[in-house]
Amino acid sequence: FFRILSNLWMMARLDLFAVTLCLVLALLLWFNPVLDEETGVADVSKTVTKTLNDLWTDRRHTWGNGNRMMLIMANNSNTTTVVSGVFCGNQTFSAANTQFSGTLQNGVVTLSGETFTFTGVVNIIAVTFTGSTRIIFAAGTVTTLSGRVVFSTSSSVELSGATLNVNGEAIFASTGGLDAADSKFVTGSNGSLSFNSASNKLVKCEVSGSGTTHCGKGVATSVALSSNENTWSVPLTLPASSVFANRRTSLAKSVTLCATSHKAVTVSKGNGAITDTSCTLATNSRYASTAESIMITDGGYLVFDKVTSTSKPLRITGASGPTVGASAVVEVIVGVRADLSVDLALWTGTQCDRVFKTSIDTCASGYTCAINSISSGSNTCSLKFTQVGDTSNKGLWALFALLIIPIVFVAGFLLYKKFQPKQDWLYPELSSYQVPTAIATTVPYTYGQTIVPPVTATAYPAPVQFW
Repeated sequence: FFRILSNLWMMARLDLFAVTLCLVLALLLWFNPVLDEETGVADVSKTVTKTLNDLWTDRRHTWGNGNRMMLIMANNSNTTTVVSGVFCGNQTFSAANTQFSGTLQNGVVTLSGETFTFTGVVNIIAVTFTGSTRIIFAAGTVTTLSGRVVFSTSSSVELSGATLNVNGEAIFASTGGLDAADSKFVTGSNGSLSFNSASNKLVKCEVSGSGTTHCGKGVATSVALSSNENTWSVPLTLPASSVFANRRTSLAKSVTLCATSHKAVTVSKGNGAITDTSCTLATNSRYASTAESIMITDGGYLVFDKVTSTSKPLRITGASGPTVGASAVVEVIVGVRADLSVDLALWTGTQCDRVFKTSIDTCASGYTCAINSISSGSNTCSLKFTQVGDTSNKGLWALFALLIIPIVFVAGFLLYKKFQPKQDWLYPELSSYQVPTAIATTVPYTYGQTIVPPVTATAYPAPVQFW
């Protein structure tokens, strides 16, 4: 009896294996078929051979250099290669589109495909990324960076809805730039986050923790950080640069604040903190951005861009207000030709005096511009910009106009008198009257006779009646 049951079980297992094998073959022929060149029909043997070769090639390609665990799922070249596991040492990923989760540590990772996407939970320890591939941190990905991690590819690094926990030194230096949106950067107590790409754009991100952030740390090339609608609760430093240039040409390193909230911003020689005054902070529409403190050391720039009559100020929430070195420059870039009186920055306090150099870019022709640190109401200080039309010659022009009026009047009267028609304005009829010519008359004369000259009656026109 038991032998019969055993034989039946063996037959059932063989049937189950056969069914599974048929199902796998059917799936391969459906999703990844290899067609016969003559008939155009899927060839079972060629399909199985190609699939086994692909799996073996990918396994040799990615497994080695001390890896402890590896799982690869590979489809054809038009789909995504999913890689998961722990990878140690130098690695090369050349699939067109790779999706990675797991751990990379202690080496150089060379990328040559189109995209390399981190998903799920990722750990990166002491790794440098090179190559030409776009690196993407997908939405929901939680990545922990430890040791020194450098992104130096020739393409871009992109984050969308991702979280980066920075416990070591993380450096974004890809020539394609950094684009982050709706993401979180959390710095540990030993965490240091450096934005060293030529272009770094963070929009609606949170930068928090107990570490530090830097713009252009350790590089001599031009670096720009755009902070738009972010909450930045860790210090941001722009270290000193060997390039010292005016804003009219370029700044070596700059951070642009637009509708963002920062903690401490420190700007060193040759670099600048730029406030876009056309922005509006979402949490308080009265301001363009806020910062707990602004420190501009000697040779640094505090720049206010796009200044118009509707500009909003930078709100400095700390008690000390802006700290500006004596040789630091406060610069305004004016956007209109009109009289202006605009608050560039506001802070609470009574010590409003600040000593600094000023530079006004594109002050309207014919206007006088100035930047002053003044008291603006009770316990409030303001960095105020004014642009006023030049009134120094207006009084002289008015006096000249008054002198011209009588001269013009007299000249006109003389011209009128010279060219007016000759007529009597009171008795217009007399203007055509001609004095009669004397009539010669011969009269006989006797000595002693009194001669009375004849009188010729002449008709004169009747006088003009006014009543």
